[in-house]
Amino acid sequence: MLSRFACFVALALSLTGCAPFLNLANSAYEFCPTSTDSSHQSFGSPDADDLVIFIHGLCGDAKTTWTNPTTHFKFPEELARDFGKENKPVYVIAFDYVTQLHGGPSILSIADHLEFEISELLKKHPYRTLRIVAHSMGGLIAREYILRHQPHAHPQLKVTNLVLLGSPSNGSELAELGRFISDNRQIEELRHIDKGNSYIESLNKDWNRAFKGGGHFRHVLLHAAYEEVGMPAIGRVVKLSSAISFADESMGFQLDHVSISKPKERTVLYRWVKAKLQESLEKTARQLLSGMVQQGLLAEADVLQRLPRTLELLQGLQDVAGTELEQVLAHVKAGQFQEALALLAKSEEKEGQLLETIAQRRHTQGQIYELQLEKDQAAYYYSQAVQLAPMNSLYHLSYGRLLLDTSGPENAVHHFETAVHLSRKGHDSCLEKAALDSLGEASLDLLQYSKALESFERSLEISRKIGDVRGVSGGIGNLGVVNSHLGQYTKAFEYLEQSLADSRRFGDMSGEGRTMGNLGKIYQDLGEYAKAIDFSEQALVISRKLENAESEASDLGSLGSIHKDLGQYTKAIEFHNQALRVYRKIRNLKGEGRVLINMGHAYARFGQYDKAVESHEQALALHRKIGYARGECYGLIGLGSAYSGLERYSDAIESYERALVLCRSIGDIRNEGITLQNLGRIYGELAQYTKTIDFLDQALTIHRKVGDLRSEGATIQNLGTAYHYLNQYHKAIQHYENALTIYRKFRNMSSERIALGNLGSAYHNIGEYAKAIEFHERALMISQKIEDLQSEGTALQNLGADYVAIGQYAKAIELCERALMINRKTRNKSGEGHTLTTLGSAYSDLGRYDTAIDYLDQALAVSRESKDVRGEGDALRSLGSIYVHIGQGDKAIEYLNQARVIDRRIGNMWGEARSIGRLSSAHAQLGQDTTATDFLAQALVISRQIGDLRGEGDALGNLGSVYADLGQHGKAVEFLKAAEVIFEDRLRIPFPWKAKSELLTNKPERSP
Repeated sequence: MLSRFACFVALALSLTGCAPFLNLANSAYEFCPTSTDSSHQSFGSPDADDLVIFIHGLCGDAKTTWTNPTTHFKFPEELARDFGKENKPVYVIAFDYVTQLHGGPSILSIADHLEFEISELLKKHPYRTLRIVAHSMGGLIAREYILRHQPHAHPQLKVTNLVLLGSPSNGSELAELGRFISDNRQIEELRHIDKGNSYIESLNKDWNRAFKGGGHFRHVLLHAAYEEVGMPAIGRVVKLSSAISFADESMGFQLDHVSISKPKERTVLYRWVKAKLQESLEKTARQLLSGMVQQGLLAEADVLQRLPRTLELLQGLQDVAGTELEQVLAHVKAGQFQEALALLAKSEEKEGQLLETIAQRRHTQGQIYELQLEKDQAAYYYSQAVQLAPMNSLYHLSYGRLLLDTSGPENAVHHFETAVHLSRKGHDSCLEKAALDSLGEASLDLLQYSKALESFERSLEISRKIGDVRGVSGGIGNLGVVNSHLGQYTKAFEYLEQSLADSRRFGDMSGEGRTMGNLGKIYQDLGEYAKAIDFSEQALVISRKLENAESEASDLGSLGSIHKDLGQYTKAIEFHNQALRVYRKIRNLKGEGRVLINMGHAYARFGQYDKAVESHEQALALHRKIGYARGECYGLIGLGSAYSGLERYSDAIESYERALVLCRSIGDIRNEGITLQNLGRIYGELAQYTKTIDFLDQALTIHRKVGDLRSEGATIQNLGTAYHYLNQYHKAIQHYENALTIYRKFRNMSSERIALGNLGSAYHNIGEYAKAIEFHERALMISQKIEDLQSEGTALQNLGADYVAIGQYAKAIELCERALMINRKTRNKSGEGHTLTTLGSAYSDLGRYDTAIDYLDQALAVSRESKDVRGEGDALRSLGSIYVHIGQGDKAIEYLNQARVIDRRIGNMWGEARSIGRLSSAHAQLGQDTTATDFLAQALVISRQIGDLRGEGDALGNLGSVYADLGQHGKAVEFLKAAEVIFEDRLRIPFPWKAKSELLTNKPERSP
C-alpha cells in the first residue's frame, strides 16, 4: 500500500510532469528521511556546573541533525571540546525524541519528555545553568519548556541563553503543504500563525507576556540565525520574519534549512553560535561599566556597586528588541550612549505627533541616563514619560525605583501604587508582581507593616500563579521579615526557614545569604546574640564568595550592631569601620551614612561622645549632599543623643527640634515619634519631668498610630522611668509592667531584661525587697542567657543593693565583687561607680568603716569622672552616713549637704529624703535636737509623698529614737510602734529599733 506521501508525489507527477516533482520528492526525503536510528548523545564533563542541550527539529535526530555528512564534524561534540580547552567545562546533551513524517507526539508531549530527561540529569548532578541550541521545530520545544516547565519543575536551573537555528517562531508556510503529505500532529503545530495556528498563537502570547512585558521575573537571551539559501523546489523553509521573531539579536547565513545545523568545521556559523552561548547581560553590563571607567565617567571602585542596577536597566532595555528601537539597544550594548540618545531624538522628530511613541523614547532616554549615573537627567525623562503616558505601569515603576534610590520611599510610593493598579488592569502579572515587591519594600522602609504585608502577600500569590519558584522563595522570605517587625517571631521563623531551604534547594546562594542575614537580625532583636552572630557571619561568607559588596557591607554592619548590643564596643566599631570601607569603595553614600550613624551610636555607648558627634555630623553632611531627608533626620537624632552624652543639653535639644521640623515637613511620622521620644528623654536628664511626660505622651500617640509596637514599648518604659524619678513608684511599676508585656510579645529578651531590672529597682525603692530580688534575679538570668556582660554586671549590682537592704551582707559583697569585675572589664564607669557605692554601704553596715570609706572615695571619683551626677549624689550620701556612724558630725553634714543639693537639682526625692534623714542624725550628734527633728519630719513627708515605705519606716524609727533620747517617751513609743508596723507587717523585715521600743514601753517619760 502506497504511503500518502507516495500518493501525493504520484499525483503531482501525473498532473505536471515528473522532473520538478522528482526534485521536490528528493528534497522532501532529504528534509525528512523515512527512518532514523538514534538516541541521546552526550559530550564533555558530566560534573560541570553548566549544561548545554541541543534539540533537533521535525524528522531529525540527535546524531544526524548536528553531523556534517561530508566532514563528519559533530557540532555538539566539538563545542564541548572547545569549552573544555578554554577552562569553561560544560556537559553537552543532544536530546532525541520521536519525530517522523507519519505520526509522533505533540510538541507539548516532547516538552514533557525534555523535562523528564533534565530531571534525571539533575538527580546525578546539581547543574546551575542551562543553555539551549535548537534547530527548526526544536525552537518551539525549547520555548515551551522554558516558559511552562522550567520555572516549576527545575527552578534551581537557570536558563540563560537560547540560540535558534532556522526556527519558525511564527510557524512555517511550508507546513500547509505538509498537511497534504501527512496527518502528523507536529506538522499541524508548525502551521503559520496567520493560518489559524492556535498553539503557536498561545505560545507567543504567553512568551510575550513573560519576557517582553517589562518587570519580568527572569530573562533569557534569545539569538536567532536564519537561512538565506532556499532548498531545491521548496525554497526557504522558514521565512525571515518567523525566524527572528522575539530575538534579541539575529544573523543570516548563506545556508539552507538543513545545512544551518551542520557546520562543516569551525565556520562563521559555529563561531557565532559559540559566542552567543557565552553572552550574558552581566557580561555586557561589566563591559559597559569598564568602558565608563576608561572614559573617566566612573571610578573602578564603583563597578561592583553599580553592576546590579546596570544589569536591571539592560534587562529593561531588552524590551525594545524586535521593535523600531532595536538599533538604539545595539548602541547601548556597545557603550555608545550618545549615539543611542541621538537616534532617539532623530526618530522623535519623525513621529512627534505620537505621544505614546515619544513617551517610550523618554523612558528609554531615562534608562540610558541612569546607566550613566546621571540620575537627575534620568528622573527628568522618567517623569516626562509618566506625564506623556500616565497609563503605562512600567514607566511609573521605573520612576518609582529611581525615587526610592535617591529621595526615599515617601516620593516613590505613589508611583508603585499606580504601577500596581495599571498592571493589574492590563493583566500583566509579572509587572504587577514587580510593582508589589517595590511597594512592599517602600512600605517596610516607612514602617507601614500592614501595607508591606499586604503587598508581599499579593506578590507571593502572583509568583505561585505564574510558576516563579524563585519569586515564591523570595516572597516567603519577605513575609518573614515583615512578621519579625510585627513581633510575630514564630511566623517569621517559619517563613524564613522555608525560604532558606528553598534557596539551598535551588542553589540560590544570593537568596540563602539574604535569608541568613535576616535570621541574624531577628535573633539580635530577641537578644540571642550567639545565634545572631552565627547567621550574620554565614551571610558574610556568602556575600564575599559572590563578590556582592553591597551585601558584604550590610552584613558587616549587622555584626557591628550585634557587638554593640553585647557591650563589645571595640569589636562593634571595628566591624562598622570595615563596612564603612566597603561602602566608600563602592561609592554608596546612603550606606556610608547609615554606617556612620550606627558607628556614632556605638561610640556613644562606649562613652566616646566626641567621636560620636563627629560620626553623626559626617552622616548628616552625606545625607544632605544626596538629598536624603530621612537620613538627615537620622543624623540629627543621633547628633542629639551624642550631645546629650556630653551634657550639651541645649545643643541636644536644638538638634532634636531641627529633626522634628524636618520630619514633619516630609511627613515622616515615624521619625517624628522617635524625635519626640528623645526630647522627652533629654528633659528627663534635666529633671524636667513634666516636660518629659508631655513629649513622651505625644510620642506614644504617634507610635500607636503607625503601629510601631517596638517604639511604643520603649516609650512606655521611658514614661515609667520618668514616674520613677518623680518618685511615683506605683505609676512607674504599672508602666514597666505594660512595657514588659509588649517586650514579651516580641520575645525581645534584651528589652525584657531592662523592664525587669526597672521593676526590681522600683520595688526596692518602696521597700518591697522580696519582689525586688525576684525581678533582679530574672533580669540576671536573661543577661546571662543572652550573654550581655554589661547588663549582667548591672543586675548583680542591683541584687547586691537588695541584699544590703535586708542585711545579708556577705551575699551582697559577693554579688557586688562579681559586678565590679564585669563593670571594669566592659569599661562601664557608671556601673562601676554604683557598685563601689553599694560595696561601701555593705561594709559600713558591717561596721568596717575604713574599708567602706575607701570604696566610697573610689565611687565618688569614678562618678565624677564619668559625669554620673546621680551616682555622685549616692556616693556623697553614703560617705556622709559613715561619718555620722563614726561620730564626725561636721564632716557628715558637709557631704550630706552636697548630696542634698544634687538630689534637689535632679529631682531625686527618694535620695533627698535619705540625705535629710542622715543630716538629722548628724545634727543630733552635735546636740542640735530641734534641727534633727525638723529634718526627720521633712524626710517623713517626702517619703509618704513618694510612697517610699522603707523611707517612711526609717523616718518614723529615727524620730522615735530622737524623742527617746530627749526623754519624750510617749512620742518616742508612738513613732517606734508606727515604724514597727511598717517593718514587720508590711515590709516583713527585722525592725531595727525593736530593743529600744521594748525598753521604752514601761519606762516613765522624762520632763522636758
